[in-house]
Amino acid sequence: MKTCSFLTKVLFFVLSLSPLANAELLFEGYYKIQLENQHLGYFIQRYALDANTKLFSSTYYFLTQANNVTTIESLNAKSNVKFEPQSYQYSRLEGKNTKAIDALVKGKKLVMKIVENGKATAKEISINDKVFLSTFLSYLMMKTPKGVSVGNKFTYTAIAEEDGSVESGEAYVKEQVKEQGLDTFRTLNTFKKEEFVNWLDTKGESIKTHVPKLNLTAELVTNPKDAYKDMPFNESSIKLLFGNVPEGKTNMLFKK
Repeated sequence: MKTCSFLTKVLFFVLSLSPLANAELLFEGYYKIQLENQHLGYFIQRYALDANTKLFSSTYYFLTQANNVTTIESLNAKSNVKFEPQSYQYSRLEGKNTKAIDALVKGKKLVMKIVENGKATAKEISINDKVFLSTFLSYLMMKTPKGVSVGNKFTYTAIAEEDGSVESGEAYVKEQVKEQGLDTFRTLNTFKKEEFVNWLDTKGESIKTHVPKLNLTAELVTNPKDAYKDMPFNESSIKLLFGNVPEGKTNMLFKK
């Protein structure tokens, strides 16, 4: 199929840029996605630190099925130890519609090649020293003097990887609560003018995310099969992206 061919090409390109041999896993987990308590899909997230290049990486694979349309997104993003953006590759396949972004930071510019439904365009945007890749938000929060603590408000400017744009946001740590037996911080977040709620554990790992406007929830699970259930699980595509099939065991919930 044309769409599968597109995804395979993108993932093969991403893999060629991101060897895993020296990567130390920081986090790896599977999330079950539900819409109004109905299983909608799953999300696989991995954070790692390469010992040789000193680069942090965020890699994810996201699949949902709704109204007879399958949507698949993937990301491989890299930042240095100061969480300054270095590069990222993003892809989205929604039904017959495709989008891919190959982005590289050059000086104070984010330089992108965007291919949408076969049409290629070039785009550049200016960034300053405070801009980071949004996928690393919780790590940036942990680096603040107060870290993830009740009452801490984190105002930020980040790259929205799926759009190739710079957006403003705010994260406010509302309260400390129990979630799935873990001590977590319920954090109210606004980004791209959209509101969502995160439950972050004491390491800044996301245990659950809720989007009130959509009544959509992504919840970390200890058994990968609980995340994808009867949804398509393309091992070959997932291996191309991650280098292997993630086990989902490097997180505080699994270790609990």
